[in-house]
Amino acid sequence: MKQVHFFNRHVDVALDLLNSHTAGKPFAPYLKSFFKEKKKYGGRDRKRISNLCYAWFRLGYSIPLDRREQIIGAYFILHSDRFVHPADVNSKFSEDWDQLDLKQRLHFMGVDVKDIFPLTGFVDFSDLEQFLLDQLEVRPTYFRKIHPGALNFQEDVDLIETDGTSIGSYSGQALNTLRTKGHIEIQDRSSQDVMRRLLPELQEPIWDCCAASGGKSLYILDETPREVFASDVRSSILRSLKERSKRHKSRLFIGQANVIKVDKVKFRRQDKTIMVDGDFFQTILVDAPCSGSGTWSRNPEFKPFLTQQDLDRYVQRQREIVKNAASFLKVGGKLIYLTCSVYQNENQAQLDFFESCGLQVETTGYHYGHLNQSDSMFYSVLVKK
Repeated sequence: MKQVHFFNRHVDVALDLLNSHTAGKPFAPYLKSFFKEKKKYGGRDRKRISNLCYAWFRLGYSIPLDRREQIIGAYFILHSDRFVHPADVNSKFSEDWDQLDLKQRLHFMGVDVKDIFPLTGFVDFSDLEQFLLDQLEVRPTYFRKIHPGALNFQEDVDLIETDGTSIGSYSGQALNTLRTKGHIEIQDRSSQDVMRRLLPELQEPIWDCCAASGGKSLYILDETPREVFASDVRSSILRSLKERSKRHKSRLFIGQANVIKVDKVKFRRQDKTIMVDGDFFQTILVDAPCSGSGTWSRNPEFKPFLTQQDLDRYVQRQREIVKNAASFLKVGGKLIYLTCSVYQNENQAQLDFFESCGLQVETTGYHYGHLNQSDSMFYSVLVKK
């Protein structure tokens, strides 16, 4: 059968891609580079090959079969293919496969729901099974923040407007087009919702000490008249922040710093330089390096490879960051701790240590991303005693 032949060829391509991909590295750029080089693959080929690869990242690795069979099993658990029925590919798939729900398909393939996510014993959600199924089933959506003053733009793309300040699409490429036109800024819906909730807690001066490319700094600058100090250890990513923040250059100070070690930080804003040491800040935002487990519905390529040792390293690094950052905080000032993790080790379980650093817990909470097509985030507001 011709369609089965083409399907099996696509599986072979997906298998080669997965075997040659470096574990723990972003997969999308790798896949894009592959298709750019292999122009013989048309749109339908690219879509199926991509879905085969990502199906393995999402759950295939947990199927007790060899990798090729894992790819096929995961693909048919998650996708309906209008050209090929599972039973045409392998007789072990039942003829009524399309009538089975997700849990039934997983059971048929010998997969326990708890095996589709690493270290599930540490996941900090009460309805664990629902979370695990949702992060497989819910179609990830790309959300971006609309620039103030650009609310009335019209574009011929499939967009989902949420609340007038953020916009989404099932196509990341469509949103990248809008970004280049200056209409939107990279910012997931979960980050927008959490930052909107935390805005009343942000008192000047504000330090975003793990700023990366500065999404949360830019949110503060867009939504308030306040000055922001942003730093990161990586000079390359700070150049990206500087480029993205041109419209706020009069209110943004940028500095390079490894927040784990420093006792002073030099910040620059246009023609002004400030050397900060001691308890200078009223608000410190710690968007901490973490497992990223709250983003795995969108970026599942990191999911199969997380180990207990990896998680322990993140926990230790978060503690070192918060402990040293707190030394820059005024008494009575607030440190806002954020992760895009669903593991209690990185979230609620950190609070006792933070209190030992002289920080009192005022508020904690979750943004449950699997309930609204976005990432999951944890936040805590801590006050320096």
